[in-house]
Amino acid sequence: MAENHEVPTWLYCQDILLSIKEELVAEALDTLEQEIKEKRIDIQGSMVTAQEGSEDVEKKMFVIDNLRHRADEIRERYKSYMSIKDSDKAKLDPEFVGRLESMRKFLLAVTQISMLMDYSDVFNEWASSMDRGPKGVKPADLLASTIDEDGRREAMEFASGSKKIMEYLGEEDAGIVKEAIASHKGAKSSGESI
Repeated sequence: MAENHEVPTWLYCQDILLSIKEELVAEALDTLEQEIKEKRIDIQGSMVTAQEGSEDVEKKMFVIDNLRHRADEIRERYKSYMSIKDSDKAKLDPEFVGRLESMRKFLLAVTQISMLMDYSDVFNEWASSMDRGPKGVKPADLLASTIDEDGRREAMEFASGSKKIMEYLGEEDAGIVKEAIASHKGAKSSGESI
């Protein structure tokens, strides 16, 4: 734990937040990769990249950013197809129904990618704004005291509910995250300021 090491608590918390952000981005990349594998998304073309071997990830991040910023437009475009009732699907061509199911999965993936990247932005901003708090503060207390801004609580609750993220953090840091949420909830319900 941070109080047992030379690492300042704020820096330790910043590392936890950035680790969560990294895992959220990795999950968004995994979601995109699954959509590519299922042939619901096709990436073509090439990019000029800064480093050898980074083209694939940069290309995928470009696609994720594009999907994320066009998510509302994409949902609107396919809205009429998604409103077809199951009872009406029985009357349709099976191949068309299969394409509808594929569209539905694609739209769910776009929503998931957008949400993961939105949360990653919250954790990135939070880590950037982590103040050099007072010495001797427990990491969970420092996180709990900074949790109440710009969707942080929702993002932290999502992260703590994700088995993949908690495993990625490891037992000790996952415990700090869960303690911070519990501490924040306890202070909120008792009306105390953290």
